[in-house]
Amino acid sequence: MRDLFPVLNNDFSIPSVFDDFFNDGFFSRIPQMSMPKCDIEDTGTAYIVTTDLPGVNKEDISVTYDNDVLTIAAQHKEDQHDAQHQTSYVCRERMNTAFQRQFVIHNIDKSGIKAAFRNGVLKIGLPKLNPQTQEQSGTIDIQ
Repeated sequence: MRDLFPVLNNDFSIPSVFDDFFNDGFFSRIPQMSMPKCDIEDTGTAYIVTTDLPGVNKEDISVTYDNDVLTIAAQHKEDQHDAQHQTSYVCRERMNTAFQRQFVIHNIDKSGIKAAFRNGVLKIGLPKLNPQTQEQSGTIDIQ
């Protein structure tokens, strides 16, 4: 039977291929950072964007607003101490990782944008150019 599958020998089996691929192979070498969750609140006079960025340093965060697009980018860098001791890890998931989120937000006063980063939470205040009262939502009859 083994002659029908010359790839299979005593050192190689199908389960180990899948284990190697998902655990030690392809996916473990791709820098990944789960996409952080963002909340956007409309206060009537401004939008408040709150983003959780645990483990990220303030210096590694970039916030820009250009052409009605808010861009939040961050990078988590590997510590030098960790890089020297890579071979002693049993599981290694915290590596150099990066992400970028973009939101289209119109009617913003660029000169009044403020951002603060405390305890792993980024808050961005985007004041509106022309604050307008929001219309109350109503019930819509379905016919």
